[in-house]
Amino acid sequence: MIDLGELSATVAAVLGRRYRLTALAVKCTYPVFRGEADGVAPIFVKVGTWEEWSRTAKLLKAIGDCGLFSRFLTDLPIEYNGSAVFVMEWRESKIVFPEDMTERQIESFIAGCARMFAALQQARGALGITPPTLGTPEGLYGDLLQYASRHSLAGRLLKGLVEIPEARRTYGTHPRVVCHGDFHAKNFGFVGGEFAAVYDFDKLNIPEGHTVREWQDTFYITEDEKMSDKVRIAVIGCGNIANSAHIPAYLKCEDAQIVAFCDIIPERADAAVKKYGCGRAVYDYHELLDDENIDAVSVCTHNDFHSVIAIDFMRAGKDVLCEKPAARVLSEALEMQRVSHETDRILSIGVCNRFGTAVNHIKDMIARGDLGEVYHVYASFRAHRSIPGIGGDFTRKAVSGGGALIDWGVHYLDLIMYCCGEPKPLTASGEAFCKLGKNIKDYVYTSMWASDTAEENGVFDVDDSVTGIVRTDGPTITFNGAWAQNIGENETYIDFMGDKAGIRLAYCGNFTLYSVKDGMLLKTVPEYKTNNFYEDEVISFVHSVRSRERNRADIDLAIQTSKIMQAIYDSSEQHREVTID
Repeated sequence: MIDLGELSATVAAVLGRRYRLTALAVKCTYPVFRGEADGVAPIFVKVGTWEEWSRTAKLLKAIGDCGLFSRFLTDLPIEYNGSAVFVMEWRESKIVFPEDMTERQIESFIAGCARMFAALQQARGALGITPPTLGTPEGLYGDLLQYASRHSLAGRLLKGLVEIPEARRTYGTHPRVVCHGDFHAKNFGFVGGEFAAVYDFDKLNIPEGHTVREWQDTFYITEDEKMSDKVRIAVIGCGNIANSAHIPAYLKCEDAQIVAFCDIIPERADAAVKKYGCGRAVYDYHELLDDENIDAVSVCTHNDFHSVIAIDFMRAGKDVLCEKPAARVLSEALEMQRVSHETDRILSIGVCNRFGTAVNHIKDMIARGDLGEVYHVYASFRAHRSIPGIGGDFTRKAVSGGGALIDWGVHYLDLIMYCCGEPKPLTASGEAFCKLGKNIKDYVYTSMWASDTAEENGVFDVDDSVTGIVRTDGPTITFNGAWAQNIGENETYIDFMGDKAGIRLAYCGNFTLYSVKDGMLLKTVPEYKTNNFYEDEVISFVHSVRSRERNRADIDLAIQTSKIMQAIYDSSEQHREVTID
């Protein structure tokens, strides 16, 4: 039993103020109290036993920083009868937007609400908190209409609330609205001192014949009837990588739905809608920037548009999964990273190998020390004749930024960095060659990726082969790569060399462990269940969008590979070793 008077005295002794505590009108299974003192309205959250407070401190800090609580009044919890109590300053709770508040400021507020809700969702397990489901109806209704009227949305709001085509169920004489699903995070807010939420209006089931006025006084949400709260995706660019990887992965992801296909070639967007039976066709991505029905996008265009499109969508409040490489050149990738943090949007890069089963087994083995010190990693990504779309955008430096290194090497280098624990790259030396593909008409091959983009009279000014060495504060990395070479063998593998054991990973395949034991040389070929790394990449991205947690393919990690590739190209041009900042 918590004595409010005793808790007041305990807090007053620590903060040097006199507090009068009252129960806060938040329907919550965990004790939360509101108090008043010296013009400050603090919140007291009992987080568990004194011994357990440290594991919940980070979570409470996230709640405190989300924008609805302005700050903590105590850096550490106050001990009260064996419990840990944090004190946070309470901020005005009603959704009241000043007349001069900009759309960007409103978006920032809503983002804060979303972070608050995400933190509370996490709190279910950590603190035993069940997010309250009942808001103050009159306050919620009034706040929404006030917001709608200021942004010319009143008509749309009322239409969304009332004129629902599918009024599927009637709940007797007691009108109520039952929503099937979790809170729609961007519409989550505080009303009258209570948590409240507004759902996607087109998914509400309003009893037939009832009006807003009839149900608004008894607005509540049941947990056993839930609305699907899928992340709504727009695919930007409907070419090869979109159709072979991104789109199939989204279609298999239970938490995502594709709502738009966009391509500057109308036939591609139209074909995607017809083939996959979902979404709508759009021919200019700018039309989607302000679309409130889109939560995130997959950027599957040519490299020269990666940074432009990703930045535009992040500034529009959308999260982004951008196909590799992050950008043509390092400066563009760095700008993408900066905007990601400036806007607080998720930016994942399509370094799909980070989600592969074999790759993660190797990463775990290196981390455990099974290989001892991994001092050298060698990568070979060499093919006999595999120049993609020769003469087209793949082989134009102004569009792609490079050839074999930026197209294939990006995967190998990123995989190595990931498995080796993200070592810091220090220097690089390399040479990039443009030899076999520069005479397009003389190039002989048997098959070609993206042959529909090839141009016989086009341009080939990128590397069709490359070699290099990268020094890191961990292992040294060396590599040889080729889209095309006059050796009739395809050699695609990575060797991890440690002082206890070594591993050869067949790219996109299994791996072999070479080790020594009891005077014997051992060769082990493990067996395990494999996954589709494109599907797991998309699942991870969708989870990041919902949880606001950056994943293993985040720009902050992938940027190191961009730095390495830029250094290799710079070294090739200057014919010397270069330092990586």
